[in-house]
Amino acid sequence: MMVQRVLAARNISHARGGTLLAGYFKILPFFMIIIPGMISRALFPNIVACNQPSTCQAICNSKQSCTNIAYPTLIVHILPLGFKGLMIAVILAALISGLTSVFNSASSIFTVDIYPNLCYLRRDQIKNQELMIVGRLFVVFMILISLLWIPVVVEMHGSEIYVYMEQVMGFFAPPIACVYLLAILWTRINELGAFCGLMVGFIFGLL
Repeated sequence: MMVQRVLAARNISHARGGTLLAGYFKILPFFMIIIPGMISRALFPNIVACNQPSTCQAICNSKQSCTNIAYPTLIVHILPLGFKGLMIAVILAALISGLTSVFNSASSIFTVDIYPNLCYLRRDQIKNQELMIVGRLFVVFMILISLLWIPVVVEMHGSEIYVYMEQVMGFFAPPIACVYLLAILWTRINELGAFCGLMVGFIFGLL
């Protein structure tokens, strides 16, 4: 997803500048995620900081914790009425933008790299209309898988979605980073080696 954004730059200088700027923006999650969570815990200890499974179950329908409602609790109890709607719109826009990027990247990978190999055809032997239909169907398939996976996430980690996301990133980020670095630094790497490396890395990450 991030690589696709860089490839959309006007030239190399813009790509490098955008990457550096995005790196500096990575400091913002400390102020946007951690600090609001600490403030919410301090202001609403009986809601966000529940430590008894029965209490947490009654508040947020989770026996582990109520960390997921820390930010919404701040919005509901502190912001005025107009800003509440604005924040909801911002959160929905960010969610839709992130999902669009992920689905677009996954659809591009499937239609360009995987689907032609499944059909034993070259990329230029498949019509663009067929690729477009396959890409849209794959997006629908990913949406269904995502919806079906929600109960699994809730059952495994309760309300701690952030912890689950970080664990998933820990499984998949190392092999992807290795493939990108080797592709840049080593000229002998090929598509088969990159694919095998990713699969081995994903398997070890899941284990």
